[in-house]
Amino acid sequence: TEEPAKAATLSANLAKTALQLTERADVAVDKMCMEDMHPISIGSKVVVVLKNFGRTAATGLMTQCFFIMRTGVENFSKPLALAAGQPVTINAEILPADWTTTEFFNNVNSGRVKFIVELVIHYDDVFGIPHTIEYSGTLMQNRHFDLTVLKTT
Repeated sequence: TEEPAKAATLSANLAKTALQLTERADVAVDKMCMEDMHPISIGSKVVVVLKNFGRTAATGLMTQCFFIMRTGVENFSKPLALAAGQPVTINAEILPADWTTTEFFNNVNSGRVKFIVELVIHYDDVFGIPHTIEYSGTLMQNRHFDLTVLKTT
Protein backbone atom coordinates (compact mmCIF):
# COMPACT_ATOMS: atom_id res chain seq x y z
CA THR A 1 0.00 0.00 0.00
CA GLU A 2 2.97 2.31 0.41
CA GLU A 3 4.02 2.11 -3.27
CA PRO A 4 0.55 2.93 -4.66
CA ALA A 5 0.30 5.86 -2.22
CA LYS A 6 3.68 7.25 -3.40
CA ALA A 7 2.64 6.81 -7.03
CA ALA A 8 -0.68 8.57 -6.37
CA THR A 9 1.11 11.47 -4.62
CA LEU A 10 3.61 11.79 -7.48
CA SER A 11 0.81 11.73 -10.04
CA ALA A 12 -1.15 14.39 -8.14
CA ASN A 13 1.94 16.61 -7.88
CA LEU A 14 2.63 16.27 -11.61
CA ALA A 15 -1.00 17.11 -12.42
CA LYS A 16 -0.83 20.18 -10.14
CA THR A 17 2.39 21.39 -11.79
CA ALA A 18 0.94 20.86 -15.27
CA LEU A 19 -2.19 22.80 -14.30
CA GLN A 20 -0.12 25.68 -12.90
CA LEU A 21 2.04 25.87 -16.02
CA THR A 22 -0.81 25.75 -18.54
CA GLU A 23 -3.36 27.89 -16.70
CA ARG A 24 -1.22 30.58 -15.09
CA ALA A 25 -1.01 34.24 -15.98
CA ASP A 26 1.86 35.18 -18.31
CA VAL A 27 2.52 38.92 -18.33
CA ALA A 28 5.04 40.36 -20.80
CA VAL A 29 5.87 43.58 -22.63
CA ASP A 30 3.81 43.91 -25.79
CA LYS A 31 5.33 47.27 -26.80
CA MET A 32 7.76 49.83 -25.37
CA CYS A 33 8.44 53.19 -26.99
CA MET A 34 8.84 56.91 -26.38
CA GLU A 35 5.57 58.82 -26.08
CA ASP A 36 6.21 61.16 -28.99
CA MET A 37 8.77 62.16 -31.60
CA HIS A 38 10.05 65.21 -29.70
CA PRO A 39 13.66 65.26 -28.48
CA ILE A 40 14.10 63.39 -25.20
CA SER A 41 14.24 65.66 -22.15
CA ILE A 42 12.91 65.98 -18.62
CA GLY A 43 9.22 65.17 -18.77
CA SER A 44 9.56 62.76 -21.70
CA LYS A 45 7.66 59.53 -21.15
CA VAL A 46 8.48 55.93 -21.89
CA VAL A 47 5.25 54.14 -22.79
CA VAL A 48 5.10 50.46 -21.85
CA VAL A 49 2.21 48.27 -22.96
CA LEU A 50 1.98 45.07 -20.94
CA LYS A 51 -0.27 42.19 -21.87
CA ASN A 52 -1.32 39.08 -20.04
CA PHE A 53 -0.75 36.33 -22.60
CA GLY A 54 -1.80 33.67 -20.09
CA ARG A 55 -5.14 32.00 -19.59
CA THR A 56 -5.97 33.42 -16.13
CA ALA A 57 -5.73 36.77 -14.37
CA ALA A 58 -2.57 38.26 -12.90
CA THR A 59 -2.99 40.05 -9.57
CA GLY A 60 -0.81 42.45 -7.63
CA LEU A 61 0.85 43.57 -10.88
CA MET A 62 3.49 46.22 -10.19
CA THR A 63 6.21 47.69 -12.38
CA GLN A 64 9.46 49.50 -11.73
CA CYS A 65 11.15 51.50 -14.45
CA PHE A 66 14.80 52.54 -14.14
CA PHE A 67 16.65 54.94 -16.42
CA ILE A 68 20.40 54.76 -17.01
CA MET A 69 21.93 52.00 -14.93
CA ARG A 70 19.40 52.15 -12.10
CA THR A 71 20.26 55.68 -11.00
CA GLY A 72 16.81 55.99 -9.53
CA VAL A 73 13.34 54.60 -9.62
CA GLU A 74 11.35 56.85 -11.92
CA ASN A 75 8.13 54.87 -11.81
CA PHE A 76 6.78 52.37 -9.33
CA SER A 77 3.20 51.55 -10.17
CA LYS A 78 0.35 50.74 -7.82
CA PRO A 79 -0.80 47.10 -7.72
CA LEU A 80 -3.46 46.15 -10.24
CA ALA A 81 -5.11 43.07 -11.68
CA LEU A 82 -4.73 42.14 -15.34
CA ALA A 83 -7.24 39.73 -16.87
CA ALA A 84 -6.20 37.12 -19.42
CA GLY A 85 -5.70 38.79 -22.81
CA GLN A 86 -5.98 42.28 -21.30
CA PRO A 87 -3.40 44.98 -22.08
CA VAL A 88 -2.42 47.83 -19.76
CA THR A 89 -0.38 50.93 -20.59
CA ILE A 90 2.11 52.37 -18.11
CA ASN A 91 3.85 55.73 -18.57
CA ALA A 92 7.25 56.27 -16.93
CA GLU A 93 8.23 59.93 -16.90
CA ILE A 94 11.82 61.15 -16.90
CA LEU A 95 12.12 63.31 -13.79
CA PRO A 96 14.92 65.71 -12.85
CA ALA A 97 17.96 63.90 -11.45
CA ASP A 98 21.72 64.41 -11.33
CA TRP A 99 22.13 62.70 -14.73
CA THR A 100 19.41 64.69 -16.57
CA THR A 101 21.70 67.39 -17.89
CA THR A 102 21.37 69.31 -21.14
CA GLU A 103 24.59 67.69 -22.33
CA PHE A 104 23.23 64.21 -21.63
CA PHE A 105 20.00 64.84 -23.55
CA ASN A 106 21.94 66.41 -26.46
CA ASN A 107 24.12 63.28 -26.62
CA VAL A 108 21.08 60.94 -26.50
CA ASN A 109 19.16 62.89 -29.14
CA SER A 110 22.20 62.99 -31.44
CA GLY A 111 22.80 59.25 -31.01
CA ARG A 112 26.19 59.61 -29.29
CA VAL A 113 24.85 58.06 -26.05
CA LYS A 114 22.49 55.09 -25.78
CA PHE A 115 19.34 55.59 -23.76
CA ILE A 116 18.72 52.44 -21.76
CA VAL A 117 15.69 51.59 -19.67
CA GLU A 118 15.37 48.67 -17.29
CA LEU A 119 11.87 47.44 -16.52
CA VAL A 120 10.93 45.05 -13.72
CA ILE A 121 7.47 43.47 -13.65
CA HIS A 122 6.12 41.72 -10.53
CA TYR A 123 2.81 39.83 -10.40
CA ASP A 124 1.09 36.84 -8.82
CA ASP A 125 -0.83 34.19 -10.73
CA VAL A 126 -4.19 32.73 -9.66
CA PHE A 127 -2.35 30.06 -7.68
CA GLY A 128 -0.66 32.75 -5.53
CA ILE A 129 2.76 32.09 -7.06
CA PRO A 130 4.84 35.28 -7.51
CA HIS A 131 6.57 35.96 -10.83
CA THR A 132 9.18 38.55 -11.83
CA ILE A 133 10.46 39.50 -15.29
CA GLU A 134 13.36 41.90 -15.83
CA TYR A 135 13.90 43.59 -19.20
CA SER A 136 16.60 45.87 -20.56
CA GLY A 137 15.66 48.10 -23.48
CA THR A 138 17.86 50.25 -25.70
CA LEU A 139 16.15 53.11 -27.51
CA MET A 140 16.42 52.75 -31.28
CA GLN A 141 16.12 55.45 -33.96
CA ASN A 142 12.46 54.58 -34.60
CA ARG A 143 11.69 55.60 -30.95
CA HIS A 144 10.94 51.98 -29.96
CA PHE A 145 13.08 49.94 -27.59
CA ASP A 146 15.04 46.83 -28.51
CA LEU A 147 14.18 44.61 -25.54
CA THR A 148 16.13 41.81 -23.92
CA VAL A 149 14.79 39.62 -21.13
CA LEU A 150 17.40 39.65 -18.37
CA LYS A 151 15.76 37.34 -15.86
CA THR A 152 12.49 35.54 -15.13
CA THR A 153 11.41 33.89 -11.92
